[in-house]
Amino acid sequence: MKKFFTILFALFFVTQLYAANISGTHVPDTISINNVSLKLNGYGIRKKWFVKVYIASLYTTNKIRSYQEALKDNTEKVIRLDFLHDVDKNKVTEALREAFIKITPDIPDSEAGKKFFAQFNTNFKVGDVLEIALLPDGTVITKHNGKALGMVKSARLAFGLLAIYIGDKPIDEELKNGMLGR
Repeated sequence: MKKFFTILFALFFVTQLYAANISGTHVPDTISINNVSLKLNGYGIRKKWFVKVYIASLYTTNKIRSYQEALKDNTEKVIRLDFLHDVDKNKVTEALREAFIKITPDIPDSEAGKKFFAQFNTNFKVGDVLEIALLPDGTVITKHNGKALGMVKSARLAFGLLAIYIGDKPIDEELKNGMLGR
């Protein structure tokens, strides 16, 4: 029995170390926004035709296991994308538009949607980090490598962004499960 717990502890410890370094990229255990510390809820790797495009991580104050829990949890959340591949800004906005159309078709052409998409003005390179902060009042703050790209106040946009990754019709079911720590 003692061996069992030793092995279990070792596996847990190794899993925690692995969580900090995924595909050679450091994914922090915690980040902060508005003086609030957020913990890594989970992560997954977005792949497109066998190419690892980015690591998507979800940071929350409380552990979240479903989209419904995320909607009820009125605290700060951050969706963080660590790019593992060079991606043109137009490909990013096009992918987000398509995802929004499947979930909330009115968002891309709304005032908030247009303002959000206009923020993406540079391409993404290997090692770049895109952070999308979702505040309790519905404000969405976007940062590229720590530089603020802009801010849009729209609860519908914030909920739509969460739905793209962890909603009922996510862009990638495996990615969703990873971000929810399943």
